[in-house]
Amino acid sequence: MKTDSLTLRQQEALAQYSSLRQRKASMIMLGRLCGSFLNRQMWESQSEMASALGISKPHVSRLLRAAKVPDEVIYTFGDVQRISFETVEALAKIENRIGRMLLIARAVSFGARSDLKVHEILAALATGFVAPIREQVVRLARHKEEGYIRLYSAQLSRMSADLPRLEKAINAVLEGVLQLI
Repeated sequence: MKTDSLTLRQQEALAQYSSLRQRKASMIMLGRLCGSFLNRQMWESQSEMASALGISKPHVSRLLRAAKVPDEVIYTFGDVQRISFETVEALAKIENRIGRMLLIARAVSFGARSDLKVHEILAALATGFVAPIREQVVRLARHKEEGYIRLYSAQLSRMSADLPRLEKAINAVLEGVLQLI
């Protein structure tokens, strides 16, 4: 869409969007800006807005989805720039499974965790506990002929004394991971 066919308000909105893009603003900030454009009825539809901004309709949808990530969850990542579209999709799956209120409650309880990797934060939000992987303690393997997974570890004798607790922890993590897949 040509800028001369835009209203003055739309031109100002386009300038705001372009300025944020040039400053490499996060997708969440861009999404919140796009959401405000729609709320103020700058454009009649996401499609019109996408055309005016020079982006695709699916990109607008992803930005709007990112804008819905609660501030408490963003804070948990330590830096809004760590949150990608894939992270937003994973967060949406977690929220659908456990609910928005529990997701926010878990995020608040964890606080800012820039010490953790993104996948560790997602696992913590999904399962309710932080279990950072600092070193490889176990290795899991599945052989083609077998219908189960084998666990290998140099510390197996130490772990075997507490197998019920280990089994519970593995199941909790797997439940969270399977929801993300």
